[in-house]
Amino acid sequence: MRSENFAYIAGFIDGEGSIGLTKMHQKYEGKEYDKIVYYPRLTISNTNKVALEWIQRVLGGGHIHVSRQKGKIMGKWPKKGDVFYFAMYKRDMLITVLTKIIPFLHVKKKHAELLLEWCLSRSMRGAKPHKKLPYSNREMEVYERLYQLNKNGVIKE
Repeated sequence: MRSENFAYIAGFIDGEGSIGLTKMHQKYEGKEYDKIVYYPRLTISNTNKVALEWIQRVLGGGHIHVSRQKGKIMGKWPKKGDVFYFAMYKRDMLITVLTKIIPFLHVKKKHAELLLEWCLSRSMRGAKPHKKLPYSNREMEVYERLYQLNKNGVIKE
């Protein structure tokens, strides 16, 4: 794939995207129990579904969801139509995508580097969705740093 495509996608992510880890309380038979799991995620929101479909084709995967909340307020501005969300959660796919877009990112470069580190760590340690592998101290540090970065927009080194 042409590097111009990855540069264009990186621009979308810098402006309209989110890179991080989602913390979830795992459920068993419909009840929450004391197991917390973390899912890697790359999302892009936009009102132009065609642009997100193109990104999905170029990256070779991911899902597109729609938020139909016409007329409701999002932040300070009223929505003028549907908002579409491109989402990628698969660790192996994220490793490939992040590796290709990191050179072109500016605003979310640190996010991407941290998420790539986390994904590689989980892969190298043999973590599988069905296999219960505890999170390393470093993986937990990466989660905390990503959480703060997404919350505040800046990490103080």
